[in-house]
Amino acid sequence: STEFTVSFAPIETGDYEGSITITSNDPDREEFIIPLTATAVDQPIIVVDPLEIESGVNSNHTLTISNDGGMDLEWQAALVYAEDQGIDWVTFDPADGIIEPQASIEMLVSLDMEGLEAGVHDADLNFTSNDPFMNVLPVHITFNIDPPVAVFDPLEIVTDQSGDHAVTISNEGDFNLNWTSEIEIITEPGMDDIRRSVRSVNSSNPERDLGEWIAIEPAEGVVAPDE
Repeated sequence: STEFTVSFAPIETGDYEGSITITSNDPDREEFIIPLTATAVDQPIIVVDPLEIESGVNSNHTLTISNDGGMDLEWQAALVYAEDQGIDWVTFDPADGIIEPQASIEMLVSLDMEGLEAGVHDADLNFTSNDPFMNVLPVHITFNIDPPVAVFDPLEIVTDQSGDHAVTISNEGDFNLNWTSEIEIITEPGMDDIRRSVRSVNSSNPERDLGEWIAIEPAEGVVAPDE
């Protein structure tokens, strides 16, 4: 045996009549007619706009939830992350409600990168309702966080005087820039003599630390995007 499905999806309320004619190579029943009678009553119709949210920074977005039908729309929303990282980077309000026919409400959706790594993060905000023809209506959310981009100014320090020299570290990316620093002494006056004195047990020269002439303050930090 086999079967086929007859779907009834009227656009307007009212009475509908029709028929389905089935023909086959059965010599005793080459044609068979199935009468169709249906009545369309008012139904809720859920509409959500937009159906996609894309961002690369902390941001707020507005979704409009509408009822284009003729009955009250009862709806709920639930979030499904593509990867469970234990971080709720999407929040939304309200999470459910009832919308009268030909009315709409607004939902605020917020994206927050705190705790996330740079890269692409995906989630679906799924709407379920009593709309008989829309079991699940998903809104896809993409959070594309660019890595930090460090910019240094100046690129070199050359001086013949004592004093302070400012080095600016900027972040032109979309993610916090974490930085640390260390000093490497390549050469300085008396470096060889100091090393010899350190190795000499009977040396009369007092020991001193290499690199006393240079310091960095602060030596580490965090630069937020666009700072």
